[in-house]
Amino acid sequence: MPSSRAREALPGLLVVLRGMLKVALPQGGRVIALLRPGESFGEASISLGGAPRLEVVALVESTVALLPREALLALLRGDARLALRFARTLASQVLSLVEALEASASRHGAQRLAAYLDSLAPSSNCGSACSVKLPASKTVIASLLGMKKETLSRLLRELSARRLIRVSGREIGILDRAGLAPTTPQPARPE
Repeated sequence: MPSSRAREALPGLLVVLRGMLKVALPQGGRVIALLRPGESFGEASISLGGAPRLEVVALVESTVALLPREALLALLRGDARLALRFARTLASQVLSLVEALEASASRHGAQRLAAYLDSLAPSSNCGSACSVKLPASKTVIASLLGMKKETLSRLLRELSARRLIRVSGREIGILDRAGLAPTTPQPARPE
């Protein structure tokens, strides 16, 4: 899938059917979200009628469905429940961005990484130890967490040295989930 460059009109809602897309700021390329199957992009552009201010790029071979803008707007006008679901999706996206900004401002890199690894772990039957796989390259994950790849690699080594995790490429064994839990937020330091 070609990337959707900023300032180009998005013809409709993109829904990921297979693969993974990254959503990034056009200037500097900071990753703000990873889209997996079932997730979508373009709600804000459709609602406001303008071009997206973000860039969406396939990270792996991906298949997306395009629901044309006018068709989606017609559906939303005719179905109040669908319109409410669409509004909830937009609200959820806004809250996710706010949470990411708060984490970036109030947590050190190690805390952001620990919280991210914990978020990848299955919530049920994981206990104190489990295994997760980074959904994208370390470069993309570092950008998503607001740090450089080198910082991510150093933090992974530090957590590994503390025997909280075991790293094998993109496979991360969480050895002590409770020990990995982020501590009290502190002001972030530049990375």
